[in-house]
Amino acid sequence: MSNPKNRYGGDPRHSFPDLGTAGGSGSGPQRNGPSFVEAKRKHRYSENYGAGRRPVDVDRAFTDWLNSDEGRMGDFDLFGPSPLDDQGVSACPSRRPTDPSSSRGSPASRRGGERDAADPRTASAAAAAAPAPAPSAAIERELHVTLEELFHGSEKQFEVRRTSVDAATGVARPETQPLKVPVYRGLRAGTKIKFLGEAGVSPAGVPIDLHFIVVEKPHPLFTRRGVDLHAVIEISLAESLLGWQRTLTSIDGKTVRVGHEGPTPPGWQEPFAGLGMCNSKNVQERGDLIVGVKIRYPGALSDRQKALIKAALMDK
Repeated sequence: MSNPKNRYGGDPRHSFPDLGTAGGSGSGPQRNGPSFVEAKRKHRYSENYGAGRRPVDVDRAFTDWLNSDEGRMGDFDLFGPSPLDDQGVSACPSRRPTDPSSSRGSPASRRGGERDAADPRTASAAAAAAPAPAPSAAIERELHVTLEELFHGSEKQFEVRRTSVDAATGVARPETQPLKVPVYRGLRAGTKIKFLGEAGVSPAGVPIDLHFIVVEKPHPLFTRRGVDLHAVIEISLAESLLGWQRTLTSIDGKTVRVGHEGPTPPGWQEPFAGLGMCNSKNVQERGDLIVGVKIRYPGALSDRQKALIKAALMDK
């Protein structure tokens, strides 16, 4: 590098290049290559009118210019000799980091690394490539309940034998754990009552869930269809012709009188509103009780019975 005093003919403290105008038209001496004000304006133009139209960061534009071939051409006496050594690593700690892997060590590293790590698209791709967590295993057991338990609600108690892992030692050991299973009002057959991780852990350390599947026990009188209850009463052939009366008890303990005067045809039904099952989503809502009949026919008729029926029923 030349001596500033000999080159500029004055005090080196006041002999720096003029940075006032783009063309170097100030009173200071000229140098080879563009001034840093020119670099600023060039970057401002390219950023504002080039592709992308991003806001201009003047400090960054100046730093980019310093790291370009254009910024290193000629003598830049403000900072002394060229700031790059033969390996392309900064030899001037005051200007750039000396770590070649730094995010601002080179234009290539500035284009990648730091910005890629913060790019949401990169993070999203990395999350998509990550393996999904292993699903929990499950053990299923049937839970047999009566229709009354499903109507009123109940609670079942069990003892679950399972394998647990000690949190301090990591040692697996068998244990017996009491478990209360709530049976909510209005649940339907096939409903699963799930307990996450209550069946212990697998040899691989995966929690095992415990599922109870509701199974409705047969009822001696009622058959459930949705929220309605159906009851079938058996009557004789004579009752179906002459009339009949019955008394039955509803699912909630109420007495219900049902009957029919005169001939009762097959398929006859009588509904009783609000005496069916409760709705699991709103236990205040109930279905209907629907009573039908099943006519019991005799297996055989004597000659006298046939004659009487013929005389009474057959058209003359």
